Amino acid sequence: MNLSLMVLALLPAPFAIGFILKGFNRNAALMLMWLLAVFLFITEANFRYRALDDTSIDFQILLRITVWLGVTTFSALYFRRVLTFLFSVNVRYLTLYCLLCLVTTIYSPIHLYTFVNSTIQIFFLIFAATLAINLSLKQICLALFYMSVGFHVLSIVLIPIFPELTIMQFWGLEEIGGQRITGLSGSANSYGQMAGLAIIITQYLRKTLVIKNSTYIMSILFFTACLLASWSRTSIFITFIGFLFIEKELFNRYKYSALAALVFCAVSYFAIFDIDDLLLSFSRNGSVNEIFTFTGRTGIWEAVWNESLNNPVFGHGYASTKLLLPTIFETDWGWSTVTAHNMFLQSFFTTGSIGIALLSITLLIFFKACLKLNNGLLNYFLFLTIVNGLLESGAVGPIPNKLTFIFFLFFMKSIDIHLRSIRESER
Repeated sequence: MNLSLMVLALLPAPFAIGFILKGFNRNAALMLMWLLAVFLFITEANFRYRALDDTSIDFQILLRITVWLGVTTFSALYFRRVLTFLFSVNVRYLTLYCLLCLVTTIYSPIHLYTFVNSTIQIFFLIFAATLAINLSLKQICLALFYMSVGFHVLSIVLIPIFPELTIMQFWGLEEIGGQRITGLSGSANSYGQMAGLAIIITQYLRKTLVIKNSTYIMSILFFTACLLASWSRTSIFITFIGFLFIEKELFNRYKYSALAALVFCAVSYFAIFDIDDLLLSFSRNGSVNEIFTFTGRTGIWEAVWNESLNNPVFGHGYASTKLLLPTIFETDWGWSTVTAHNMFLQSFFTTGSIGIALLSITLLIFFKACLKLNNGLLNYFLFLTIVNGLLESGAVGPIPNKLTFIFFLFFMKSIDIHLRSIRESER
């Protein structure tokens, strides 16, 4: 049976279970947790191949829109609270950014594609707000944990069945050899992001005593194997820093010992090898240039910057890189891309300086909230958003993705926690 048809057949099940739970007046939080797991799974899972410059609305997009629309419709139950929250002082800049993306449909070179994807982004915003004001941080993480287990187990199971869908070869005229696991993400970097997210969520749940030791050990080992199989260096780095955020007390206790060990290892290494050997060990093709160009990203950034200057105020329209970028950038061996591989350049290209301003203000508010709350998990998600956004389009790519939703969700959850703490202190 076609994999897409299998998914379609199973699609009504989570919604049926969810509404049954609601009908029997069960815990509404349980239903929201279930919908969160389904929402993120369908958002990330990739069940087909798609041409680089294809802007049509295919089966998978229709499948996702069905899920996104259904979940957003359920959010209407909380319409008044959600609307008030979205236009509150701290959240309104993100709301305005999403509305700006929708407005760019007017001058986008791909009107329908921009309209559909900017509308989907608003769906993401509404559902994320619904979750932020109704679920606790632990409940959100528990839903993400179970979703991650299912996603990665299914990804591994499908490798021998659909290797062309779950494994990728390194690109570039045999410059980079070997294979990387993509799982159901369709991209090794994206799969690495999912695995890294799962590791941090698992660590947080163990720290807060939500899961047992046996579950923790098996999950951490499994997710770590998935992360390493993706060979996503950025995700590995972000996960390591995220672990330090979660276990900051442990890190502070042994930080001097760790620093001394690090210095000793560095001195020992350079006493034996030189800097080129170190760089080559991190290079995928044995070339130092591969590291200093961030695997060719500097060429993409130059092309995006030059084209963005042609319309620096309003940009070319949300998601317009899908059509325009392949026409202005191409490698010597004919490879191109549809994203700027940088969140800020992507935003500048598509929404201009207005979009950059709104996005930057939102990130600044997120940063201030993290400073006040001193919550390791929220710090991790801010770090994830920014660092991933330096080398990928991250939360503002041409299609709303899991990073978009995660950014929206945990930004608004940080605001919700902060507002609750203010109200409690005033009592």
